[in-house]
Amino acid sequence: MISFLAQLPMGHGTCKRMDKPADTIWYERWVFPIVDALADHDEHSLDNAERRARDAIATGEVTPDIARAIEFILGYHIYLRTVILDRKDRQPSALEQALAELKRPALGTVSSRTKRCMLLQIRIIADDIGTMPLGKAEYHTLRSAISDDELHTEQWFYISKYSFKQRDLPETAKAYEQYLDEGSNWARDYNWRRFEVMVKLLENRATSLDIELLIKSMVVPGCITEMRNVIWPVIVEQGLASNHLELLLSQRAKEIADREPRT
Repeated sequence: MISFLAQLPMGHGTCKRMDKPADTIWYERWVFPIVDALADHDEHSLDNAERRARDAIATGEVTPDIARAIEFILGYHIYLRTVILDRKDRQPSALEQALAELKRPALGTVSSRTKRCMLLQIRIIADDIGTMPLGKAEYHTLRSAISDDELHTEQWFYISKYSFKQRDLPETAKAYEQYLDEGSNWARDYNWRRFEVMVKLLENRATSLDIELLIKSMVVPGCITEMRNVIWPVIVEQGLASNHLELLLSQRAKEIADREPRT
């Protein structure tokens, strides 16, 4: 069997931010501050960033199409905030509210793409943490509604998570190929190793060293959570788990937790 990795371009690809879609300035101006504040667990900055985005909509600073796209992203973040900040008691109601926002009609090309991408992401996340299971049929309906050229690295990240859990090697490998092509400035080494390990595990070619290097590259609590819930069960299945790797993962989790801001 020829490895999927052997058929992919070498290197880490070019440097585009993971959460940036192909279309542009509006995203950088009103969405990046929201993404950054949430990643930093900075609720004060997050509230301010969301307020500025809503003000841009209210004052007509953006077109109706882009305004609706921003509203879809804000809706998505209603749920994402409870996930990132680990507020489990609020997650079911937040998901319901976010999905209701995403049922609103799109007003153009940008908001149509945003709506479809946010819906795919939110359903994968809800499935991953157990708020709402995502069956294969629903996943394929959501995924088939978005062409590959409409996706960017953020969506490919989530697609790889779901496809890996389903042991779907072609789709996981495609996500990895897209990452290599588009790249990301955020946690570049971690993401490259993450995609590579996923594909190698599905090909039964991963080594203990691959796993060790992935653990050492982890940068945020979400990396640890995904390893434990999504990747580690496959590591165990393939007989790669060891006391050394378990200790290394625990140590890395503590290092990351110690430097996380307290909310």
